[in-house]
Amino acid sequence: MLRSGENSASLPPSNLPPLAGTISLATLIEFMLQRTYQELTIMAELLPRKTDMERKIEIFEFASRTRQMFVRLLALVKWANSVSKVEKCARMSTFLDQQQDLFIETADSLARMARETLVHARLPSFALPCAVDVLTTGTYPRLPFCIKEKIVPPDLITPTEKKQTLERLTQIIEYRIVSAELPAQMCNPKIGNGRVKFTVDHEFEVTLTLMGDDPNIPWRLLDIEILVEDPETGCGQSLVHSLQVNYIHQLVQSRLMENDKPLHELYDCLHSFCQSLQLEVLHSQAQVLIHQRGLGESLKIEKYEMGRRLCISYWRDTIKKEGKPYQPGYKLEVHVDPGDKNKPLQLSHLPQIQGSESIKVPQAIKNDCLSLEKFFVSTIQVRSLARLKDLERELRLTVVGKCEIKDLPVVLYIPLLTPCLGSEKLSVTVDMIRGCFLVSLAQRELPLTREIEDCLNSDKKDLKKLLTNLRYWVMLERCRQSLQQMPVECYDELPFVKLSGHHLEALGKHCLYVSLPMRLDYYLVVEVVMPAEKGLKKPSYNYYLLNVQAEGIEAEGAATASSSSADEGTSGGFRAVDRNDLPQLFLRPGQILKLDPFAMTRGQCGKVVSFESEDSSHLSRKRKLLMGNQCDVESAKSKRSHESTYFVSELTHIVALCEDKLSFVALDGELTKREIPHTGAFVDGEGTSMALSLLNGLPCSGISKKVEELLKSNLLLCTFRIQRKEKAIWCVENVFTNHPIKSTNTHEQGPEHQVLYHYDRLSMEPIEKTVNRLTADWNCVCRLFAAVVEFSEVYKDNAELQKTIEVKSYNYRHLVLGYGPQKCFTVTVQFSHSEQKFRLSFATVGPSPMSNCHTVVSTYLEKDLNSTKSLIHLSKILTRTCSVLMSICKLNNSPVTWLKLHMVPMQVFTILPVSSMHFRIMYRNLQCVDIQCISSSEVSVRDGSYSVFDTSRVNEGITPISGLQSFLSLFVDESNTANQARRRMTADDDNPLSPVVTDSMDSFLASSSNPPSVARNMIIAPSPSNMMAPSPGNPALLVPSSPSSFVPVPSPGSLGMHLPSPGAAAFMPGSSGMVDSGGSPYPGSSGLVMPSPAARTWPGSPIVHVSPASRIGMAPSPGHPSLQASPSQHKDVDHSNKMVGRMLPQRPWTTLVPSILSHDALDKLLTPVPTASTGRGIGGSLSCSPLEKFLGCTFLKRYMQRILSSDDGITNLPVSNEPGVLMFKFTCGLQCRLFMNPATFQSLCLKVLPIADLPNQWDSEELVILEKFFEYKVDCIPYKQNPLLAFTTILKTPYHILKDLIQIMRMEMMPDRSFKWSVQWCLTLPTHLPNMAPVGSVAVTIINNRILFILQFTRTAAGVNPQQPNDPQTITVPILYDITTNVTSTIDQKTMNHQIIVNFLKNCMDYHVKQNNECSILPCVREFATNFTV
Repeated sequence: MLRSGENSASLPPSNLPPLAGTISLATLIEFMLQRTYQELTIMAELLPRKTDMERKIEIFEFASRTRQMFVRLLALVKWANSVSKVEKCARMSTFLDQQQDLFIETADSLARMARETLVHARLPSFALPCAVDVLTTGTYPRLPFCIKEKIVPPDLITPTEKKQTLERLTQIIEYRIVSAELPAQMCNPKIGNGRVKFTVDHEFEVTLTLMGDDPNIPWRLLDIEILVEDPETGCGQSLVHSLQVNYIHQLVQSRLMENDKPLHELYDCLHSFCQSLQLEVLHSQAQVLIHQRGLGESLKIEKYEMGRRLCISYWRDTIKKEGKPYQPGYKLEVHVDPGDKNKPLQLSHLPQIQGSESIKVPQAIKNDCLSLEKFFVSTIQVRSLARLKDLERELRLTVVGKCEIKDLPVVLYIPLLTPCLGSEKLSVTVDMIRGCFLVSLAQRELPLTREIEDCLNSDKKDLKKLLTNLRYWVMLERCRQSLQQMPVECYDELPFVKLSGHHLEALGKHCLYVSLPMRLDYYLVVEVVMPAEKGLKKPSYNYYLLNVQAEGIEAEGAATASSSSADEGTSGGFRAVDRNDLPQLFLRPGQILKLDPFAMTRGQCGKVVSFESEDSSHLSRKRKLLMGNQCDVESAKSKRSHESTYFVSELTHIVALCEDKLSFVALDGELTKREIPHTGAFVDGEGTSMALSLLNGLPCSGISKKVEELLKSNLLLCTFRIQRKEKAIWCVENVFTNHPIKSTNTHEQGPEHQVLYHYDRLSMEPIEKTVNRLTADWNCVCRLFAAVVEFSEVYKDNAELQKTIEVKSYNYRHLVLGYGPQKCFTVTVQFSHSEQKFRLSFATVGPSPMSNCHTVVSTYLEKDLNSTKSLIHLSKILTRTCSVLMSICKLNNSPVTWLKLHMVPMQVFTILPVSSMHFRIMYRNLQCVDIQCISSSEVSVRDGSYSVFDTSRVNEGITPISGLQSFLSLFVDESNTANQARRRMTADDDNPLSPVVTDSMDSFLASSSNPPSVARNMIIAPSPSNMMAPSPGNPALLVPSSPSSFVPVPSPGSLGMHLPSPGAAAFMPGSSGMVDSGGSPYPGSSGLVMPSPAARTWPGSPIVHVSPASRIGMAPSPGHPSLQASPSQHKDVDHSNKMVGRMLPQRPWTTLVPSILSHDALDKLLTPVPTASTGRGIGGSLSCSPLEKFLGCTFLKRYMQRILSSDDGITNLPVSNEPGVLMFKFTCGLQCRLFMNPATFQSLCLKVLPIADLPNQWDSEELVILEKFFEYKVDCIPYKQNPLLAFTTILKTPYHILKDLIQIMRMEMMPDRSFKWSVQWCLTLPTHLPNMAPVGSVAVTIINNRILFILQFTRTAAGVNPQQPNDPQTITVPILYDITTNVTSTIDQKTMNHQIIVNFLKNCMDYHVKQNNECSILPCVREFATNFTV
């Protein structure tokens, strides 16, 4: 006993064995969980085979039982937790009992040892051999056998012994099998490996063996496998639970131990179980069909006895029979054969199936197909076949033709007509679920078929009448199908009014109304006549043509019509009109005409369709012999019948004939009304169609009587026909002969030419519109014919015109002329009746260098053609302007941005035609070049900014072009020099020269000292208002040093020396400086007679004024001065100090005197040529015409003048003796000189020199770098203003900063291959940095002592890392330099490498720049290009 003061530590341990009659709580919980899991498993396997209610009951009982068990467990657990004292007492009692048992066992062991063991105990001798074995070999082989047998297991038998044993056992089993009596179903055993296997197909499979060779030893059952399956509801699972299999195993084993015929008992037991299982499977399938398939109304389980029988009734729907509902009583019973239980389950049918169909249903269930649904399907098919055969026997006297029963499920096909298509046969089948008849016709839901179905399922009294009505419907359906490809509509009835006493009432009820598409006031009525009516032998059709009129009915009239219709009944195809259901439009029947199908289908030229008669009197002798001797009448009919009975060919022919005939009647009336002679409608050809011909064509207007008579004499035929392809249209055929002009088209080489016109035939459109359209088309033919006749008279005799113009096609509707290089350009001439003028269409054919260039002047060419009505004039204009327009169309017309502050894109060149031979070319909406064709090989080119009427003012919005004539003089051919001189002589006659003595020519002549050869090449310069424009083609140059003096000066090209400007040597030191300010071509000298009009402000929008003086053939205005430019006068020029000069008028006359260029020279001027790529990242080469280069340079030069006038950081320097030259200087000590290249006028030259105060501050190499940088980065395509502004911003930087920037330019112009990155300036903002400013903005700015510029670094071959091929190849870095702190950094940008660039520049500042105390831009850029890595 424990003392009261003893603590819990002295208690016995808790792992003592439990008391007797107790169980562990954990074990109890485990047992309860196992039991619950087992019950759930059994329910999951058995519940799917039970009904829904049974499953619910089982689940409820399981839940209730399990809940009670776990409630008890909960109470037990609560109680166990509250009895701690009882637990302590139990532990102490258990501990004391263990101690007592140990004491007793110890005493008993000692007493047994003293009494038994120690009495015979002896000391054994020392086991020396064993010790030696252990010490030497490490083993103990001398273990006693008594210990070895108890501890060491015996050795296994060898495979040979196993094989021998199994072979012997197999022999014993074979003997027992041979000597025993086997059931008939188990006569094919499989013996092997000491066991035998019996298999009964689709029932079971057992494996037996014997435990010895004694004949009395019973069979031992090793395994049982049930082979019964449920493929539909069992989901492939086993139908027998493992516990059931174990029970059957024990039962069968007990029967084998106690029976004289154990194998028979084995079969009987398992066969009975399998049949019961099969019945259970069929019963579960029936439950599924009834409850889950929704067949509860048709199927019912009448009786089910487990293991004995299953009876199911089907076709239980209530139908009408003699007015009383009844149950058909069709049953299917599955039962065990009472006579022989070893047979499979038997099938019985109630009522029994009679006749030949009885052998088609199975009498027993095949175990391999245990499906109740298949049994029902096969049974219902046989039942349906029997019912359809009974119906077929009843219809033999009613139906014309032979009924057929075929298909699966079986269908009875009833022919309605003879012959009959498959789609026209009435299909009758039996509903497999309800057992009633189902009727259909070509899968259509018709009211008639529904009535026939109800009749078949009832007393069948009106079946014959319903079948007759269905035959009528089929006949009318044939008509509908025959007309479905025609543009007609079929109606079963029409809303007729005022029908009393009309012939429509005499027609039958089965009629079809066919509307004619082109005539809404006519209907074709088709009446069906059956053989039983009017004594006919076969069904036929009657055709009527009905004229109707649309009529609206008021309430009173509707009431009258309603009452009259109610009295007369609804006969025919019409119905009574209800007053409350009145449509808006009714039809009043008019005249009705019965048509004769025989006469309409057999025209005057032969029969279209034929109908064979049963009478053979009209047949030939050979046909009679064939019918009488060789074949019967039916075969003869089939041989001579070629038309399809199902296609009503006569109906389609009648509809088409009525439609065509009515259309031609309307056309005949319209032509007669207009007094146009015609032949009337007639049958064309071999009866294929109808036609109507005009006898003398149509009247035409707008041409002479002679041309009209010629055209009508050439017209051979003008015929109307109706053509049908997708829809019916009018086809008018015109046939002409004596073609007025020969074309190169192969289809127009014959003696006759066919012209077809097609017009739509709309139902709502009157025939007058068709005749009007034909008249309009004929008028177009006449107008074009008159122009072609006039053209052909000149074209046939003009060989030169035939070389330049080719007639490609003329088909009386349009004329196609080919011209240009290889006749690749075409112009199509046709006359538009709606606009009453000729229209031109330009295109290309074959390989063409460009699109048709005359498209831009098509409006003016049409205007010229309509005013002159002459194709000869049009041909001359096309020939003369073709090469000119081809050259003009080569100009760049792509849009260019960055031209204005608003970043608005505009075209580089815009072509503005003034007339068909006069064109203006706008450059960037600022400058204008005027081009006019003056001959077949020459054009005149001038500045288009000046008004023709008032030469003292400039057209608003257009800037004059400085130096245009000097530039054009480079393209003047020698052949045009004389023509140019003659033009200027004409101008000189109006403005003769005034004799003025020159005072200061001696020094100039002495300094020039020109040889005679040079003097002959001099040209005469124009007025000082255009210093850069010498007169092209003149052999001498007179350049004035003042407005009243002229001196001879050598041409820059003839002297062979480089001059900064073509007119630089012409100005004396005493003359005032002339600077081209604001883009004006006028000098700013106060000594000029005419002040420069360019000082005014020019608006941005270009306005081109077209004046009459710019038209073709008009000479310049009188009073224009010109120079004496004939060669004879140049030979007699006296180069002395006293010469005869001329007093110029007070206007810029040189701008109105055009430069004469040949077509080749113009093409050279306007044709783009490849230009080397610039350094702005544009790869490859760009094409640019010389004119674009010249105008681009003038644009940049003018913008530079604006910069000089507006920027305070640049000092403008006056130029005294060099017009057209800009001089300016910067605070950094540089003086720049900007002028046009005098050799080509296609580039700007920038000369940079140090100022005189600081001659040694700049190296010559640095100055050359600036000049080259300007050439490659600023003066280049596309001549933008922002790069020029950025370049001037660079030059405005301080001296020490500009030094570094020039070195960066040097790195770009002369890259070092050892650098990892090549450097490139970005004068405008690239696309990589769109967030900073708009793309194309100025990329170099100076704000608040900070300089921002952008450099682009491109990876070179030395910087490529093969291990990282995905590294970026180009990096754009915005460089920000602070002048006050000498810090180079970058701005914040959202790029991937931004932080790396920031850190790199910071390191450069720390380790390189601050130590040397120099400008940090160049060291940072050089370090970046050398060592930067991503």
